[in-house]
Amino acid sequence: MKNIFAFISMFILVNYAKAQVNKVLNPSFEDTIGCPLTNNQIYLSKYWNGLDTLMEFNDQCKPDYYNSCSANFTPINNMLFNRNPKSGKALILSLLYFYEQATNTDIKDYARGKLISTLVNNKIYCGKFYVNLLSLSYYAVNKIGAYLDNGQLDTSNHCSSLDFVNAQIITNNIISDTTNWVKIENTFTSDGSENFITIGCFKNHFNVQALPINLQAMSQGSYYLIDDVSIIDISTPAFAGTDALIANGDSVYLGRPNEIGPECRWWANGAVVDSNLGFWAKPTQPTQYVLEQKICGNVKYDTVFVNISGHDGISPSPLGRAGVGLLPNPNNGSFTLSYKGNITAPTILIITDALGHIVDEVSIANATTHYQNNNLSNGLYFYGIRQNNSEIERGKILLFSALFENMPCIP
Repeated sequence: MKNIFAFISMFILVNYAKAQVNKVLNPSFEDTIGCPLTNNQIYLSKYWNGLDTLMEFNDQCKPDYYNSCSANFTPINNMLFNRNPKSGKALILSLLYFYEQATNTDIKDYARGKLISTLVNNKIYCGKFYVNLLSLSYYAVNKIGAYLDNGQLDTSNHCSSLDFVNAQIITNNIISDTTNWVKIENTFTSDGSENFITIGCFKNHFNVQALPINLQAMSQGSYYLIDDVSIIDISTPAFAGTDALIANGDSVYLGRPNEIGPECRWWANGAVVDSNLGFWAKPTQPTQYVLEQKICGNVKYDTVFVNISGHDGISPSPLGRAGVGLLPNPNNGSFTLSYKGNITAPTILIITDALGHIVDEVSIANATTHYQNNNLSNGLYFYGIRQNNSEIERGKILLFSALFENMPCIP
């Protein structure tokens, strides 16, 4: 019996890993091997470590790890700063720039993390992470980025710069915000070898713009908080879930399991109701939810409808049995709606936009109805057929546009 439970648990974990959108393991540093007690203990965040192999078993040249499980190294009200993590309860603090003129040495921390699996050759990915400048820093700098490789990258010299590295994700902007988390993101094409990610400042002091912001700082360095690292395939479709029928007062989970990465907004009745990959919905009436998903500026949509058994006379039978046909689809705003059977009650065609706003309503009196509207813009729309105030059919309408080349589908 124990073997059966072990097999089931492994099956769930393996399939969850396959379904996971973000390729970075422990992307917000939550999963910990132990609570930090002193500086330079990033290795206590599972799957993360410093970069210099010469210092692998030494606590130098590594970012500091902060987790709320620690008494002194908690992100909130510690000796250096008071900052809420971008998400969760953990973050890291990294020295991204320090030039020692006496020895002509660039000193930097690098944080290296592991990916779930090797990236696919020629696929385009979105790389993203967030930083926040520590107010105790002397300088604010640019050239902060992330480099992906097969794990062979090494500073080869104590805390040195990596001038030869062409980071796939990098910012040329000086990041000087000491209050808000600042997003750094970029797209790149994989060469099929990358299974590690390294975050740092990859240029020496000659090629970094350093802006003094705190002349009273005790150390002439640039210290940045880092959180929420993600690598995501930009072709990942938006997934709102499957249509559901629930009892009045019940809840239903919509979307994917929550994780770090895609920027999402859920809409219902023209208003934003959530901003996660997935959430528990508890509608009080039949509701259509629209998911807007953004990955490195690539926006995709998906919808899901939650019906409520017994609400306003709605039958608990599944939607989609009314025998309604709509052709052609996609179309240019002109289509024919066919209804199988006799229309014995007031029937209405309702068309809404991607955010749930009603853009047109038409009465249906015959088994075949021709619809034309030249005022609709190209895009994604939804239709519903209501009879006696009950929705008996629903679906999508696509108006011709280049937009549909990348239209998401449910995986």
